[in-house]
Amino acid sequence: RAELYLQEKTITVLDGNADMEEYQLASSVQMQVPRKCPGWARRPKHGNQYGANYLSEFKKEIEELFDTGRITNEKKLNPQTMLEHIRNKYPHRYTLPGETEIRQEISSLFMKQKKKAKRNNKTR
Repeated sequence: RAELYLQEKTITVLDGNADMEEYQLASSVQMQVPRKCPGWARRPKHGNQYGANYLSEFKKEIEELFDTGRITNEKKLNPQTMLEHIRNKYPHRYTLPGETEIRQEISSLFMKQKKKAKRNNKTR
């Protein structure tokens, strides 16, 4: 196939010494490259890497769903189901927390619950 292209002269193979018309045209172009400030490529701090966090708007609802599952075991929900509840409640919202954020919030609610239980046991 390559030989066919060469015979038809649709593609030309140049050695490194040959001058190309494109290079001559580009040699007259002067470009100013903007200088970047020091630190422009630094990664964000821990927890800020993945952009906006929409959990704060829905913390109360997640806590309510968590509490209903804590009271009755049949109503326990996983993060995916909690997100589904939130999506059903706000069908036209696109700024919703992700499953991972909800999972992290559930973990923190479990930790709060354990700390509260420990404090209650110490006071008795």
